[in-house]
Amino acid sequence: MTINENFTNEPFTELWVIPVAGGLKDQFKGTASMLLSFLIHRRSKDNFAGLYNHFAHRAFQQWCEDGMPGDPKEFCFGAIASVLKNYIFCAEFQKVEGTLGTYWFIQWSYRNPQSDFEKDALLATEMIRSGAESGATLHGSGN
Repeated sequence: MTINENFTNEPFTELWVIPVAGGLKDQFKGTASMLLSFLIHRRSKDNFAGLYNHFAHRAFQQWCEDGMPGDPKEFCFGAIASVLKNYIFCAEFQKVEGTLGTYWFIQWSYRNPQSDFEKDALLATEMIRSGAESGATLHGSGN
C-alpha cells in the first residue's frame, strides 16, 4: 500500500474492532458502539504478532500436555480462537521520538471482560466472525 510519501509499497494489516473503552468508545453514548476498522503496520504489527505468538506457544504446550491429540495446527487454531473470543484486547498508542522524527505505534495487551457491555461485544464479535466465515458480508447484500 502507498499512502503519501511516508508509506511507499508498505505492508499493512487491517483490524476490525468494536470499541468498548477509550477514545474510540467515547464517540458513542452509553452502551452503543460500532464496528470499526483501521490499518496497522511495522512495529504495531510486530507487537500484535508477538501477542498472537504467545497464545500459539501456550496452545502448543497444552497440546503436548494433553497427549498430542490430532493435528497440532488445528488444536492451536482452536485454542487461539478461544482466546480471541474470550478476552478484551487493548490498544494503547505509544509516542516515540526517532531519528526520522516522531512516530506512534500500538502497544497491545489483553484482559478479561469487565462489564456486561464488554461481554456482549465479545458475543457480537463471534457472531460477526462466524458470519464472515459462512460468507456473510458487512454491507447490505439485499438478503
